[in-house]
Amino acid sequence: MADREPPEGAASPLTWLLKEEAAGDGQLDHAVFLSYSLDLAFFESVALGLARSLGARVTVVGDARVSAPDPRAIRQAGRSYLAGLAVMPGAFHPKIVILTGQRRCLVAIGSGNTTLAGWQNNKELWTVFRGTADEAPAAVHTMAAWLRALPVHVRFSRGVAEALRAAAGQLESFPATDEGTLVLDNLQRPLLEKLPVGPVDELRVSAPFHDPGATALRALVDRLQPQRLTVALQPGRTMVDGPALARLLEYTDGELISDPEPRYRHGKLIEWRIGATLWAVTGSANVSSAALRGTPRTGGNCELAVLSTVAESLLPRGRNVPAGEAASERIRLSEQARSVSLLGATLVENGLLVEFATTVPGEGWVEYSEVHEPPETWRRLGVVPPGTIEMHLPGRYIAGSRVRLVCGWDPATAVTSQIVLVADLAGAASPAAAAGSRPQVTVEALLGDSVLATRFLADLATLRAALSRQNTPAAAATPAGTGETAWEVELRSGADLLGLPLIRFALGRPQRASPPQREWTEQLDVDESHSGLDEDSAEEDVADDAGADQATQALRAQQLAKLRRWAVQLAAQADGVATLDRLLPARLLLSSIGLGAWDPDDDGWYELVAAVLEALGRQDTPPREAEAALGSIAAVGLALMRTRTPRYDRGSGAALAYRRAVRAVEHLLPAAEPDLIGEYTQGLAARFGSAVEVEAVWMLASELVQNDPIADAIHALEEQGKQVHADHPAVLHVNGEARSPAFAALEAVAAAQDTTLGAWAGTGSGRWTLLLWRNPDLYRVDATAKGVLWRHYRCNRRITPRALLQAHEFDLADRVRRPAMLRPIPEAIELMRSLGLDPARGISCPHGDGT
Repeated sequence: MADREPPEGAASPLTWLLKEEAAGDGQLDHAVFLSYSLDLAFFESVALGLARSLGARVTVVGDARVSAPDPRAIRQAGRSYLAGLAVMPGAFHPKIVILTGQRRCLVAIGSGNTTLAGWQNNKELWTVFRGTADEAPAAVHTMAAWLRALPVHVRFSRGVAEALRAAAGQLESFPATDEGTLVLDNLQRPLLEKLPVGPVDELRVSAPFHDPGATALRALVDRLQPQRLTVALQPGRTMVDGPALARLLEYTDGELISDPEPRYRHGKLIEWRIGATLWAVTGSANVSSAALRGTPRTGGNCELAVLSTVAESLLPRGRNVPAGEAASERIRLSEQARSVSLLGATLVENGLLVEFATTVPGEGWVEYSEVHEPPETWRRLGVVPPGTIEMHLPGRYIAGSRVRLVCGWDPATAVTSQIVLVADLAGAASPAAAAGSRPQVTVEALLGDSVLATRFLADLATLRAALSRQNTPAAAATPAGTGETAWEVELRSGADLLGLPLIRFALGRPQRASPPQREWTEQLDVDESHSGLDEDSAEEDVADDAGADQATQALRAQQLAKLRRWAVQLAAQADGVATLDRLLPARLLLSSIGLGAWDPDDDGWYELVAAVLEALGRQDTPPREAEAALGSIAAVGLALMRTRTPRYDRGSGAALAYRRAVRAVEHLLPAAEPDLIGEYTQGLAARFGSAVEVEAVWMLASELVQNDPIADAIHALEEQGKQVHADHPAVLHVNGEARSPAFAALEAVAAAQDTTLGAWAGTGSGRWTLLLWRNPDLYRVDATAKGVLWRHYRCNRRITPRALLQAHEFDLADRVRRPAMLRPIPEAIELMRSLGLDPARGISCPHGDGT
């Protein structure tokens, strides 16, 4: 049944979320909170987790000019919900809560900001409309139309207009079945013009703010022409032009009520009576000209109100006092809005889009503070010319990081804007899976119970089949028909089948629960002859530690054997049709390794990780929203493999598997993010130590992205204890006195044999050998007592510099005949010059180290 709750002041928006949770069906799709001022830290701590757990896309919007987020207390803005801002000539002042799903909707219009005061401490007034799939108040459709029209009159940061339209679309799906209550807005006409023309029997007013000269109240009296006027105020709290109000009350023979309420009364009320019928206007509008007499186009505020009949007066109860007492009240000037404000900072393709609330008044610059850095740490990104309204900054940025604008080059007079938090619209606006009927298996339970693990593999197969059907040409229109992107469909399908905790786990979102402690107690029905499982003998494990209790050791060996077998199955499942059924097995495999499924000296996991990474890389065009997760988990997997594959190892089976994995995922690595890397390395440090620290994984990913074979060769030689540096970009110098400088230089060539380079080493007595390599030609230049000798070798696919090094024999390659070894080889001279060497000056170290 359509439902409108009368205006009241007892409920907090939190109670509506809790009531939605109590329904237990997790049907919520959108949660929208519009406000003038915002306290995002309060919102995150009280409401965000609840709203997301109910399945909602969460959007919170406030006025940009009064925005003042606390960088130390905000963790999820721009990442798991959209924290948007609005700017207009007046104030963006509506106070709205919208909770809507497919079965129920709630629209609340009131006076409370999204702050602790607005949701708990103040006395506020809210009118709540509820609808079901069968019927809803007409006000629900009015709200949908207002949401669609709002971006025409108000400028929002990126993503807000789309979120409002999405919520409006769902509100429109509820059938409107009644009339009566009116939702009033001032987008086209002032609110005052939408009120009836008097006379009325009585007018009652209570608001926390009146404008100078009591101008709006006087205009209200002129329109309604009351026979009696009553105004309530809280002494010392209501901002009012006391002398002007006293004169108006004396002129109209009005009454003044002193409101004794100990809490700040922030509710706004305009109430009148005609005969026995009592009407009330509640909502966001104060008794000011900006609220009642203007529109956004004329410089007024953006307001929303509800006009309805009420059974009894909502005017505060208090004692009547002489009208003259109002004269002692004065309007107190509030803090001025900032002269320089940002509207938003959004991740876009190839960089960051920064939006300014107004055109920048003078030259300044944009500063950036990464989410992992202290809020006091800032670096300059780019100069902003005067008149700029938005600018694109190329580069890689992280959602949740901080951005601000500084105008003026003189530190004494420079003006700094508020901060805005970098938004990833894809992540912030992604739907969350709901609780209730959807599975809520936690990662801890899954990794601690083989029965759940078996069920998970079946659910994963079901998800794969469902996504496969959705990816067929016949089903291609389904996402468009529902307004969802393919990624949103995948997330929703995954959450329905697997549950929100596992989806968050796959995407690298922080988990609240502690690491798993339970052991597997049921047997998995699976072939134990898979690769990496031939060590499952409990007796051997017990023998390794004679001092331990044999029964306990045997039980643990059996449990870890089951976990290993499940990890093998996960690796086999990783080559899915979509992102989630590739990403989730990859992360669960890493978690199994971290749990100790394999002994420290057992590398049975290595080939499994390689297979999972190759599966990740086979998705050529993953959803943009998942690129960071894919790149980050790929970087962690490669870091694990690197611990068992030294750089100097080029020919072993492990080295070949590592290179295949690198080639498979290297296109994903540029999207890796440090915060996600930190999530994906959880539980791995005990076994892999510093190799899985965020900085180490990030550096490895950066090296692979840059693909610098010279730098990689230097690292490989350093792993073997060699001292080497680059004299020129492609010339390596092996430091120290070498007994055989030719083979010392050959080690450097072999380490980077896939690229053209030079390498040299000396004996310390003035003799040196320079090798010049340009596949397939290898030139050897030796400085001897008889002079400089020149040799030319030609390699092939089988006889490579690495093969020469292993055989310790240059003549294994074909020797190219030259007239005389003392005569320089023209091709070698040309190659030396191309590498930055001067043949006329010989070979020397520009760093002063060596010949």
